[in-house]
Amino acid sequence: MNQEMTDQVRNCFNKNLDILVSEDPASPTSKTAVAFVINKALVKIEKITTHELVPGRALLLKIKWLKSCETSILNVYAPVNQAAQLQFWQTIENERRRWSIARPDFVIGDFNVTEEPIDRSPLQLNNQKATEALRNICLKWEIQDSWRHTHPNIREFTYRTNTRERTVQSRLDRIHSAKHLQQHLFNWKHYPTTACTDHWMVMVRYAPRDASFIGKGRWSWPQASLEDKKLVKKIIARGISLQLDVAQWKADDINREQTNPQLMWETFKSDIRKTAKEHAKNSTHKIKVKLRALDEDRKSTAVARDFKNNEARQTEEAFLANEIAHLE
Repeated sequence: MNQEMTDQVRNCFNKNLDILVSEDPASPTSKTAVAFVINKALVKIEKITTHELVPGRALLLKIKWLKSCETSILNVYAPVNQAAQLQFWQTIENERRRWSIARPDFVIGDFNVTEEPIDRSPLQLNNQKATEALRNICLKWEIQDSWRHTHPNIREFTYRTNTRERTVQSRLDRIHSAKHLQQHLFNWKHYPTTACTDHWMVMVRYAPRDASFIGKGRWSWPQASLEDKKLVKKIIARGISLQLDVAQWKADDINREQTNPQLMWETFKSDIRKTAKEHAKNSTHKIKVKLRALDEDRKSTAVARDFKNNEARQTEEAFLANEIAHLE
């Protein structure tokens, strides 16, 4: 996205979204870019500041969203050429010091390098300088690969590609966090998105110490249901029935204590909500059951003892991941 495209999206969704983009100045619409999207409907933002440390590759966001909580997040897209990563991290550190910016609480994005053998299949050694550069910055900033610390023996891959010989898989996309925040992170997920990308998304929930408890919230209509013709026909039929009931109420001059348009309207909303929930459950139940079964099979395949030396298991894991992405 260049500045013009970003401004168009901002104008369309300004009420709910705040979009912050850092693109490559030499080629704004190329693949080299990082961005933050803030959902203002979910987070009450008191203050936002950004620092572009490396244009198109490193954008730091400081957000104050609780009275006592200011969180800094560094979004990175490390160079694919691992030999260039040492200079990449040195530049980030130099810029951070030049602007007197505190160490980030989170470092997220595509690192284009793995630190542990378990994060690649088949086993492939990374550029030693690139690995050391990342480890040094983690030590200096006191951050860590929090998911790996919590799940030391589990295999998860966020990037898969096929070569002529075999499937290559790696966990390039990660979320590193400050060590003292480890106990505030939960519900880790690696899963495909509906966006057109060959990477899986990494997600974690973060609850600061002073955050208030937030429940599930009220039910809302699934967006896909709004385009479901069968469901729409049911809602229209129920709406026509409501109109006839209101007209009959007026004609018969029924006592408002017994019934009235407001009560009818409330009943109508309850009925269509119930209809939509049942319809969504029936239409997506088979897919959800199959997704759970496929994910269980994928995880059990990935934790097999002979996985790193068994090409058949590696291929099976990649096939299952592809099926999951397709169903999603």
